[in-house]
Amino acid sequence: MMADQLPLDLEWPSDYSDEAFIQGPANQAAYDWIKRWPDWPQNTLAISGGRGAGKTHLASLAAEQSGAITLPACLLHQLEWRQHRHFVIENGPPEAAGEPILFHIINWVRECDGSLLITGCKPPAQWPVALADCASRLRAMMHVAIAEPDDTLLTQLLYRLFERKGVRLAPDVSQYIIARIERSFAGVKSCVLRVNHLSMVKKAPISINLVRQAMGWTAGA
Repeated sequence: MMADQLPLDLEWPSDYSDEAFIQGPANQAAYDWIKRWPDWPQNTLAISGGRGAGKTHLASLAAEQSGAITLPACLLHQLEWRQHRHFVIENGPPEAAGEPILFHIINWVRECDGSLLITGCKPPAQWPVALADCASRLRAMMHVAIAEPDDTLLTQLLYRLFERKGVRLAPDVSQYIIARIERSFAGVKSCVLRVNHLSMVKKAPISINLVRQAMGWTAGA
């Protein structure tokens, strides 16, 4: 079976504790703003970042400290929002039916001294929101972006994810991967899944040669 044909197990053990969050220059500002709750401008905060950047982890930390209800933006239209004071809304933007609800929530958390965290791949100011009043509120919201990780954060994440799979990665293998991997959170996670799967299929320890096979990298690359 070729490496690019491997069925990848996308499930990770969920550890959204504060201690499990790996901090670095790319995500430090977002983490610090989560920790500043409830001292958020106008009681609202938006965090954006690419796939696998840790938005769900930060959202979980926010919900734990505020007792917020958590739901994806696509389900906003089903929410009885007046029954809550604190909200964590993930994976924005909302659907059209959810836009009025989001507008009301933004106003509501200011009135009732609640809080709202929203997350998405793009900043809320760039969301295609048709409701003008809602779009205006989103543009005015405090926003923090999670940047792409540097090599130090990539290495920490690489070790942590392999540890979750029960693997202790050798330093030379780590250096080999970091020198070649896609420079993103999602790139690290994809690599770990592919390499770990091939290791289990072959019943072989993770070596540079096995990594090369799993990722389709040539020997001289």
